[in-house]
Amino acid sequence: MSTSGLFDNPHSSTSPQKHHVDKKAEEPDYGSTKALFETTNKSEAGTEEDPKANSGLLVVKNDAHDRYWVGEAFQLSPQEIARISNEPAHTSLAEALGTDNEAFYNQLVALVENPPQGEQSMDIGQALSYKLDEIRLRALRAGQVHQINRIESVEDQGYVIALKADNDIWKEKYNKLVEQMEDLDAYRKEEKRDAATWEREEKVSVRSFAGNRSVSLDPNINIEVPKQYRPQLSAAELKVFEGGSDMNVVFKFIKSLDFHIDTLESVFNELQKIEYTISYLRGTPRIWAKEWRNNTKDGNRTWSNLMIAFKDRWLPDNAHLHLLEKLERAELKRGSVDTFNDEYRQTLGLMGIDNLRKDSNVLLSLQQHSMATKGGLNLEQLMDYASKLLMRQPKLMTIEPRQTNNYAKNASSSSNTAKTKKPQVITINNVEDGNDDFINAIAESSNRDRGPRECYACGATDHLISHCDPEKRKAFWGKVNKKRAEMTAGKE
Repeated sequence: MSTSGLFDNPHSSTSPQKHHVDKKAEEPDYGSTKALFETTNKSEAGTEEDPKANSGLLVVKNDAHDRYWVGEAFQLSPQEIARISNEPAHTSLAEALGTDNEAFYNQLVALVENPPQGEQSMDIGQALSYKLDEIRLRALRAGQVHQINRIESVEDQGYVIALKADNDIWKEKYNKLVEQMEDLDAYRKEEKRDAATWEREEKVSVRSFAGNRSVSLDPNINIEVPKQYRPQLSAAELKVFEGGSDMNVVFKFIKSLDFHIDTLESVFNELQKIEYTISYLRGTPRIWAKEWRNNTKDGNRTWSNLMIAFKDRWLPDNAHLHLLEKLERAELKRGSVDTFNDEYRQTLGLMGIDNLRKDSNVLLSLQQHSMATKGGLNLEQLMDYASKLLMRQPKLMTIEPRQTNNYAKNASSSSNTAKTKKPQVITINNVEDGNDDFINAIAESSNRDRGPRECYACGATDHLISHCDPEKRKAFWGKVNKKRAEMTAGKE
């Protein structure tokens, strides 16, 4: 659409009225908008006392009075202001201006046809005033948003600079750590130590504590569990101990902790074991453990001593009765022999019974009774007889095999003894047994106490020479061969 007559000179060769005739033929009639860009002489529009009335932009033309556009303020409604504030500032400003003058003119025409809310009617001049106020408000809004974005941009630039500085610091630390790892790998390749016998040397500082010479613990003691042990320790869950008088909680904690320490025995030293234990204590138990660690002398600061003190502190005096009742209720089931033995051994350990050596007399008695029983003994019978033997006679006598020449005499003597002497009632695990001739025979045997068999090499009673240490066995046979050689040389 042409805008050539916006500020045309009225004395120019181009006739404004002819121009309006052409636009009337080209454009539809919008009422009072057909003379928007028509210019007139000042004398025709008004007097010199009303300068705004002769602005040069005719917006209303009629026979009674011609009205020109003046720069009047147009108050936008609160709804329009809220709508403009919620729209994107810069893009909405560009849309309000239009892509060109023709698009802008079309927006003015749209306002005349559909006035904003609250306006009954609007001519082209009022639409122009409204549009300019709208554009001005959008421009102010765009300036505010730009200022906010500029401030945020400056803050973001400072944050990026700080991040780059931190990144440089961490990169330098990483490079130093890589260099240290390379030096450590080279050191490990050079040193040749036997992994089975190598023990790490503890380098701890010495300080005075409460008047006694004590070793201060390194605050950087590493108790990180190696990766290859983590699945096993996760399966045996170790919960944090916070104290209390529930014996089951205490026993469960000790049992789980003992498994963890036993698994890490070849990895942790004594200080690491103690620190690992303290890491699973909370509250009063943790304070108590730290005091024990700081007040214990060098040679006594071991994990086993810590557990002895822990049991003495947190187990009640009647704990052994609870454990004994637990052993009484223990039941051996088929397919769970190993589990039963392990539970039994751990319970005895909590009771302070750690001497679990094999009694050769009991083994011999069980073998003889099994051979004398038709079909042998099943597992239940075997465990039952073993329990009775151990409870009846702590130190059993070795039973001599009966001789064939005095079999009748022994049988007669045994028969008379059974008739004249009242059989003793034996109570084991709340089970009375007064008619078991085999048990009574072992308990009342008058045979000489031969004692347990001993190993020829070291004198131990829990194994024979075939299972003794190879070094001790070699030394023993060396002495025997030397003595034989001396005896042979003497005869010659």
